[in-house]
Amino acid sequence: MSRLLQRVRGDNPGKTPYEMPREASAAPPAGTPAPSMQTVLTKPEPVETPKKPQYVQRPQSPDMRENISAMREIANSTARTAIETHQKRGLKENSKAKLFGAVCAAVASAAIMYFASQGSSERDAIWQYAAACAGLVIAAYWTLQGTLLSHRSRSSQKDENESVANKD
Repeated sequence: MSRLLQRVRGDNPGKTPYEMPREASAAPPAGTPAPSMQTVLTKPEPVETPKKPQYVQRPQSPDMRENISAMREIANSTARTAIETHQKRGLKENSKAKLFGAVCAAVASAAIMYFASQGSSERDAIWQYAAACAGLVIAAYWTLQGTLLSHRSRSSQKDENESVANKD
């Protein structure tokens, strides 16, 4: 740490590894001979490559294995809970949609019956009443489906609440 502080402060008179080499002047000093064109080439010394250390995997302790299995159990439990929540939400949305469709079909059928009774020919009124009755049958069917879906979502909620109470 002290060496680092010396380098940062500039207290170290020696060359630091991060200093850039100073550029040599264009002309060599007067007392040095000029470099000759003939230089002796020498064979560079072989550089030893550092050996890579062999990594040995450390054996896991029994506590680590138990922790991993506990974490895996928690993850699986959380995933199951998320799936159940998604299914319940889907059941609620489907039941609401079915009940809304049933109400719309019933209102449309009632409107058709009302307008059929308002001064149409008898032949046209029969077809209008038949269409209104078909609409009421569809509304009854959707009401039944919506009620069953709503009941199924509520019963699964009750089952979950009972299972949570039994665990405690």
